[in-house]
Amino acid sequence: MRLSKYRPTRDIQLELSTTSMIDVVFLLLIFFIVTTTFLTPERQLKPNIRVQDDATSSVTEDIEPAFVDVIRQNGVAVYRLGTTVTSNLEIVSEVLEKYPDKTQGAFVRLSDDCPFGMAAAAISRCRRAGFNNVSLVPYQ
Repeated sequence: MRLSKYRPTRDIQLELSTTSMIDVVFLLLIFFIVTTTFLTPERQLKPNIRVQDDATSSVTEDIEPAFVDVIRQNGVAVYRLGTTVTSNLEIVSEVLEKYPDKTQGAFVRLSDDCPFGMAAAAISRCRRAGFNNVSLVPYQ
């Protein structure tokens, strides 16, 4: 136990050194800038399926690309492929398998009042049928 009246004064003030923190922040900033990948906006990407103008086309083809329309008919959402109208995905697969030229790709046209799940199922069936390029477009 201390009996003397002498007490050391605590005039020592603590100072925080922020230089090391600034160094760490700059290192992290440089790391994130260097490792970031910049993607092109989707509107600038080129589509896989291109539209060829009839005036510039030198070869006329009798084969049309596959169009799968997802529409509402009599209050029920159905698939329409040419003259075939069905709600059964197996029939859609059978019709898509019969297309001779699958290099032109397929188009799935979705009506505004139909569920997106049906369009996703149609895209899946087009991929299974052998179409490499499948595009989802709005139905007009």
